[in-house]
Amino acid sequence: MARFTLYDYQQSAVNESREFLKKGAKGVMLNLATGAGKSVVLSECAALVADNKGVTMVLTHREELLNSNGSTIEEFELYPEYIKKGVRFVSTDNNCYVAMAQTLKRRITGRDADFYRYLCDKVTLLIIDEAHTGDTDVFFKDENGDLHIDAVFNPKCKIVGLSATPKRSGKQLQLSDIYTAMIEGPTVKDLIRMGKLSPCSPFEAESVDMSNVKTSNKGGEKDYDSTDQFNARNNRAAYESVVNEWKRTANDTSTLVFCSNVEHSAIMAQYFCDMGIPAKFLCSTTPQGYEHLTGDRATIVSEWCNDGFKVLCNANIFVAGYNRPNLETVVMARATLSLSLYLQAIGRGSRIAEGKTHFNHLDFGGNITRHGLYDDVREWSLSHKTKAKGETKHRECKQCEMYIPQSARKCPFCDYEKPLTPVEVEEMRLKAFSKGEKTYAQAYSTIKWSRGDEYTAVDVARARGYSSSWIANLVRNEPNLDTNKKRYDYLVNCGKLLKKSKIGKMKYPALWAERMLGYKA
Repeated sequence: MARFTLYDYQQSAVNESREFLKKGAKGVMLNLATGAGKSVVLSECAALVADNKGVTMVLTHREELLNSNGSTIEEFELYPEYIKKGVRFVSTDNNCYVAMAQTLKRRITGRDADFYRYLCDKVTLLIIDEAHTGDTDVFFKDENGDLHIDAVFNPKCKIVGLSATPKRSGKQLQLSDIYTAMIEGPTVKDLIRMGKLSPCSPFEAESVDMSNVKTSNKGGEKDYDSTDQFNARNNRAAYESVVNEWKRTANDTSTLVFCSNVEHSAIMAQYFCDMGIPAKFLCSTTPQGYEHLTGDRATIVSEWCNDGFKVLCNANIFVAGYNRPNLETVVMARATLSLSLYLQAIGRGSRIAEGKTHFNHLDFGGNITRHGLYDDVREWSLSHKTKAKGETKHRECKQCEMYIPQSARKCPFCDYEKPLTPVEVEEMRLKAFSKGEKTYAQAYSTIKWSRGDEYTAVDVARARGYSSSWIANLVRNEPNLDTNKKRYDYLVNCGKLLKKSKIGKMKYPALWAERMLGYKA
């Protein structure tokens, strides 16, 4: 079967994911920067599965990604069936399917549930594009909404997720609930150095005041409310600021503008036109009175790419799944709290093209201050902070790099045993004196009364929850300590140890011993 020649880092991502899956990982997350060629990597994975008589399903949450992934897979001489709106049934004999997550979700619970559940049960490799989003989490939950990794797909099905920004927040499922390992590809800086991405020339303009703009939590991720943000930006000064700065820093460049909502996109395009710059907008709907600035998506995009006009405004349509290599400028005329959205939007300009030396990033939302520069090196993780109760937390095994439950001392994949911390060593030592392990008589019998062995008396008190007064009373009545001097010396040493522990407020061990014994040395 014909293959693309993958770049070294792409082939490495494929090989490493196969190795992790062979070791027993249920799912693997591939972290590849925007523009690194995720569609090529997932197509190679699908082709390898087909070579072994397996079945691949690619899940995506946007029509643009469905089409771009499907067309790349077809270039690998695979001919996938598309599960999308308007297509009720597909062949069950194919070796590759590309599905809209929302459509498949409806199909497995609707009138054709039996057919689509049968189809899902045949899948041997599930590939999830833009896996940081929560759109596919429904396939890993049971009827009660609880985590069940094999709720839809068969237990032997392996999972590969791809994302430039493997980061989640809030009530979204932990990525570590689905993926056992993460493979990190080259950073944006590395890809620029390798000549695979264009360097970014950033410019941060003054942003409108966002302090009173409401936030909403769509899909489990917090961000500014689009309508409220539009209201804050819907004024002549804000629109003219964008156009004037564009003229000053990126004049006559092919430009993609990201706005807060549909209405904002339409008005922004109108302001560009009014100030002498041909512009249009593309959104899912068209506000009344702006029909002359938009039209059929394919026609508008084709006209823009052929330099029929310079500036194309949108809200979220081109955040993912669209590539125009010779795009020269990306304008963020909006603010976002989402690092993923921010990096994905800027990444539209990162592709390389003949004669292209860099791309411009004009920020009017304070996003550079909030999230950093496009090529900053960032740390990613399969786990995020959450307030959810009873949730299993995960950590990365230091030896095999698989994600395992945080409480597990021994890795189930490589048998690496996590070393005990000094605190854990002490806790295990004290456990020998605890009520559950020994009776009082047994614990008492372990205490040695010669100088230098006072630690065991303190051990017994700490392990069994006894107070410092118990130690003093024990010492007063201990026949092995037959003189006041012996009792005093022993108790002073106990006091020094207690001072380091959590028992009592032991500031002055000698004074404490004198008070407890009524004896002054």
